[in-house]
Amino acid sequence: MPQPALNAGDLDRSIRIIQQTKAKAGNGQVILSDGPTIARTRARRMEQRISEVFNAGSDQTSNTTIFRIRWRRDVSNVNQIVVTDGQRFEIKSVMEFGRRVGLDLVCERLGANV
Repeated sequence: MPQPALNAGDLDRSIRIIQQTKAKAGNGQVILSDGPTIARTRARRMEQRISEVFNAGSDQTSNTTIFRIRWRRDVSNVNQIVVTDGQRFEIKSVMEFGRRVGLDLVCERLGANV
C-alpha cells in the first residue's frame, strides 16, 4: 500500500510554532508569554467541517482549525501555539498521518481574533 503524500504545492501558509512560558505574578496568577520559536514552516490550513462539529456533539460554531505540516518530532500540544497572518491558535492535539509523512495540528483560535 503506497504512503500518503504531502505535496509542497498544498502547503500554502507560512506559520510559526511558539513555545509558551509560564510565570507567576505577585498575586499568584499564572501568566503565559511567548517563548522561543520552535519552528517556522509551511502548512495547509483546513477548516473543521460542519459534520465534524455535529459528530463531536457540539451545536455551536467552531473556532477549530487544522494545520497540516510535514512531520517533525519537536511539535506537541504542551504549551505551544501557532501564529499565522496575525492570528494565534492554541494546539489542542497533534495527529500523525502516514508513517512520518506529516502532522495535523488541531488548533483552537485564541483571543480577540475569534
